[in-house]
Amino acid sequence: MIESVLQTGLTGLQNSQQQINRAATELTYGGVANTGGAVDASAPPFNATASLVELKQGEQLFNASAKVISTADTTLGTLLDVIA
Repeated sequence: MIESVLQTGLTGLQNSQQQINRAATELTYGGVANTGGAVDASAPPFNATASLVELKQGEQLFNASAKVISTADTTLGTLLDVIA
């Protein structure tokens, strides 16, 4: 049971890292892919607000996942104390 909770927390940390990296890349390049200077006129306009919101959501997901891991660790410690 504790292992699955820890795995869920770890998966959340990994997902949040990917989301944060994606949002940071979008912000860094302004939504323009590195195409050797060529601009794709058919590409949708860059929306910095959406990237910032995605970055904040990634931060919140990271914090929630870290809390899940911390709570599982505390619970496991308590169970070990009771058993000992």
